[in-house]
Amino acid sequence: MRRSGLCLSFPKRRWPATRRQFWAYLRYSLYLGSPRRTRALREQLGEVAKKTYIPPFAFAEISLALDEKDRGFQELEAAYRERDSAFTFMMASPVFDGVRNDPHLAAILSRVGLPDAAWR
Repeated sequence: MRRSGLCLSFPKRRWPATRRQFWAYLRYSLYLGSPRRTRALREQLGEVAKKTYIPPFAFAEISLALDEKDRGFQELEAAYRERDSAFTFMMASPVFDGVRNDPHLAAILSRVGLPDAAWR
């Protein structure tokens, strides 16, 4: 881990104790507009997900923030199948601004039971 700048290599031994720090780095890379760094962090998160539960909704947010809509919707479908409670916080997330009018999102929201009209 570098002290000055973005963490690109998150030490595995520290993951359980520093989840907030990892998410902070991930969001920081998203806000910087650094897709390469964000994808690298998503890959690290994928490795962690092999050992501990990471909700698909988290991966969906990352993919949609990277403008990878197809992958994001696949991960939202997985989140729906797992009945992820994070759907209740979607309205507040700017990550979904680019897909609020997308019919795929409307279909998922309909199945979740959230009103589509509130998203537009």
